[in-house]
Amino acid sequence: ELVAIMNSQEKDDMFSEHSRNSSEEIPARQVVVQYNYARVLDELCEYKKARRIYRQILMVCPSFIEAHLCSALFLWRTGKFKECIAKLEEAIRKAGEAQLVDVQLNAMLYLHRLYTQIGDREQASKTLKRIDEFRKQTTLSIDIQNDEYSELTSANFMLSMNARTRHHSHAKQYYERVHHALRRFQQVLVTNPNNVFAVHGFGVIAAEAAELSVAKSILSKLRD
Repeated sequence: ELVAIMNSQEKDDMFSEHSRNSSEEIPARQVVVQYNYARVLDELCEYKKARRIYRQILMVCPSFIEAHLCSALFLWRTGKFKECIAKLEEAIRKAGEAQLVDVQLNAMLYLHRLYTQIGDREQASKTLKRIDEFRKQTTLSIDIQNDEYSELTSANFMLSMNARTRHHSHAKQYYERVHHALRRFQQVLVTNPNNVFAVHGFGVIAAEAAELSVAKSILSKLRD
């Protein structure tokens, strides 16, 4: 049925008309269809067309949080990082108001990734702490509390920070971060023993600790 809709010339003309006229509002009944169409445009790298549709969606339905999030990602792709951060914060706030905890967590993770990309490690670290606090306080979803991606993101960030603190004057901080990463990888493996990214993390930590035979054993098994 979806394929039939996408192949319909009448529907295609409707979508094209909305894409050309950014001031025209999308009928409320078509919001979800238009959103899915914009996501397809995103995948096809037609970002400007997708961005116009997201804007139209938000004119009709300001509470459509996913459109806020996609709009933020457009700003990210075009290098408008300050505007992207503001849009992600808006998505976090609106998702919180709507109790869409999965969208809220995703927006926070995107925010952390953006801060990491632009080299703002202080804000990236603060965002991870914010994510941890959010997950602890969330009672609406056990999946959020046990989110593996959040654990891996935190562990990998700590290991990346350690690349700057190998000097003996930072030894305490270095080992604290290694221990933090180790606990995160262990937490993931408690709930999912087959998570290859967590197992890989153990291999990296073994190498960091100069346990090269252990690291070789772990990483060689992953290759197989």
